[in-house]
Amino acid sequence: MIDKRIEYPSVGQTYVHMEYGVYKYDEYPRYSVLAGEERRSFLGSYPTLAEAQAAHPDAVWNDGGSCFVEKNLNHLSAGGEGEPWRDEY
Repeated sequence: MIDKRIEYPSVGQTYVHMEYGVYKYDEYPRYSVLAGEERRSFLGSYPTLAEAQAAHPDAVWNDGGSCFVEKNLNHLSAGGEGEPWRDEY
């Protein structure tokens, strides 16, 4: 089952739009560095709730606002555990 939600406002890492955003929620695949964590994918935005519902009838209206959560990537490092990335090319 795909978890699709209609959210207002449409909020992401770099944007806030006063529109109805439709998002799909699932998990990052096992080959990803974020494996098992929640993944939120943008599917579209609409000026009205009715238009969002018509375009995505299987999406659930989330009247609690946006479900956006900023990812914390501090546990990832390119140089090894706790070492900063160094570009030595």
